[in-house]
Amino acid sequence: MDRIKSDSLQHILWEEVASKALKSSIGFILIAIICFFFYAQLEKSGPFIQALTLIIIAFNILRMKIAKDILGGQSTPKLKQTLKLVIYANSLCWGIIFFVASFESKSEGLVFMVTMTILMFFIAASLATLAYIKSIFFFHQVVILLPTISLFLYQDYAGINTKTSIFVVLYILVILYQSRQYTTYRSEIEQRLLNQLRLTSSNEELRRSQNLLINQTQKLIETSKQSALGEMAGGLAHEINNSTMVILGSAQQIERDLRIVNALTPKNEKRIQNIVDAVERMKTVIDGLKFFSGEMESVDRTPTSLKSILERTLHYSQEMLRAHEVKLLMDKIPDVEVDSHPFQITHILFNLIKNADDALSAVEKKDRWIKIETVIYNNRLSIHVINSGPKIPKDIQLKLFQPFFTTKEVNRGSGLSLSSSKGIAIDHGGELFFNDAFSHTCFTLELIVYKRGDS
Repeated sequence: MDRIKSDSLQHILWEEVASKALKSSIGFILIAIICFFFYAQLEKSGPFIQALTLIIIAFNILRMKIAKDILGGQSTPKLKQTLKLVIYANSLCWGIIFFVASFESKSEGLVFMVTMTILMFFIAASLATLAYIKSIFFFHQVVILLPTISLFLYQDYAGINTKTSIFVVLYILVILYQSRQYTTYRSEIEQRLLNQLRLTSSNEELRRSQNLLINQTQKLIETSKQSALGEMAGGLAHEINNSTMVILGSAQQIERDLRIVNALTPKNEKRIQNIVDAVERMKTVIDGLKFFSGEMESVDRTPTSLKSILERTLHYSQEMLRAHEVKLLMDKIPDVEVDSHPFQITHILFNLIKNADDALSAVEKKDRWIKIETVIYNNRLSIHVINSGPKIPKDIQLKLFQPFFTTKEVNRGSGLSLSSSKGIAIDHGGELFFNDAFSHTCFTLELIVYKRGDS
């Protein structure tokens, strides 16, 4: 039997002792109450025995409390030791009562018969209640029988009662029988409990195997999903890319034609630029889809000022925020450049602002705000996009960057904005994550600083 099984077996045995102690204590208390009144007829030892029965009642009340604590999960070594000492004290008190009562009654008469009946009952009951712990069982046998056997030998030797010799032989036979029964009973107990432990261990192993199988199955499902999404993303990227190239080419051709005839007004030039910017944003989405599908490892990046990226982001989002009466708060923009594809970083920031704007729909208009904070530490730039919307629950935080996961209503969100944005951030050597360090909802975009204006 290994160490773990041995410890587990001892734990179960102590729980059995506590369970039996809880039940048998009630019986000990009832018998003690009967003895309190019955032994009052003894002239010399009556008061002494009555005092012992009161002590026994107190011990058994304490034993019930300790047993309840052990069965309630407080199975500490100190508590077990206390329970053992209380059981010892209980057995010792009964042994003294039987000895004193037999001595005064000279081992004859009604008092002696009642005493021996109770004694034999305790001996017989101990096999079922105390056999779980060897030291407790044999201590009980010794303190109950040995004093009385010694008394019988003395009475027979002194000629006080020569009939007690038969009781000595009888009790020796009882001791031998109890020892043999204990060996058999204890072996059966251990075998039963070991089978129980093996069954419990097998159930735990089966549960672990089942959980492992479920996890592996979920991983396979996720892998299959990712593969299918990748193929779909690649196909979508090709289709959208063809359309955007047509739109971009047409816009550039219109601009050239208008310049040739000197008909390119500032208003038309701005409209054409809006078309070009929109196409660039669409190309950013296409690049993200290609990156997600594995068809493109990275995109060409150039050093771009943070100010120009934020200004372009605000240009795209200002009408949306104004329509929803959302205040935009921004720190002073640091003079830094990041090595990036500017439209892709703009795409990430616009997605964060759009998601924040959606979250603020449940907030009163006077309390709606979005704040953009920038922090530079060494060569890392952190852009915090914070909003006054409700805090995102912990279980939702774990799923935020999963593809197609969304908390928005049907037809209001695809669940791809955060997952694609995170892919773009990682491709730039940065990171995008939910920042739980803020008291309000905050997403943080980290990028590598290419150049600082103060350097």
